[in-house]
Parts: sequence; C-alpha cells; structure tokens
Amino acid sequence: MVQYLGIGRGARANTALPDGTLLRLPGDVDLAAFESEERRRLKAEIARLSPEARRELIALIWLAQRPSLSFEAALRRTRRIPPAAQSGYLMGIRLERYIDEGLRKLGCGGAWRPKVRRETGAT
Repeated sequence: MVQYLGIGRGARANTALPDGTLLRLPGDVDLAAFESEERRRLKAEIARLSPEARRELIALIWLAQRPSLSFEAALRRTRRIPPAAQSGYLMGIRLERYIDEGLRKLGCGGAWRPKVRRETGAT
C-alpha cells in the first residue's frame, strides 16, 4: 500500500509526477482499490478469528519480521494490542510477505499458501 501511494521508506525521494509536481492529489489515488471485494473478504475472515487466534497471527508475523524474537515472546507482546484494534492492525500488514517465513521459523516448512478462488460456470 505504501508503494501504491508513493509514500514511506519505499518511496523514491523527490520523484516528480509527470506534470512536474511532487504532491499526489487526493483525486490521483484509486480509492476503489482500498475497498475491493478481495479486501472485504479478507477483512471478514480476520474478523471471524477469535482474539486469541488474531494474537497468534500477529505473533507469527512478528516472528518473521524480527529474527531474534521467539514465538513465545512475540505472543506475549501481542497483549499490547487490544482485541478491538487487532483486525485493523492485521489489515494494515501485507500478510503474504510474512506468514510463510513465520511458519518456516516455527518448523512448519512454510506450508501456507493463499487460497485462489476460481470462478467456474458450473452451478
């Protein structure tokens, strides 16, 4: 998302837009991408998880992000995120970047693969 918006650490410094400006105007951002069907489904699936399961998912992500952290320590740290904020926190993370690595660190061999929905004409 940060790259999509052209902000943050991943953005190129002083990269001018084609018209020579450095600012991105609100009308330049495709807001429909933030409310896609895929995003709505992900949000619903995360909301269906129990608070404990969301904490475990956050700990798994932190395990991948911080090499020196153990899963147990990461799980303890997740207590700082109140249950009401967990879904929003997870929606702000590119889960596909970290789940596989976190599972590998737990010894699961990176067995996670995102589900790909295929549309068929069969009823």
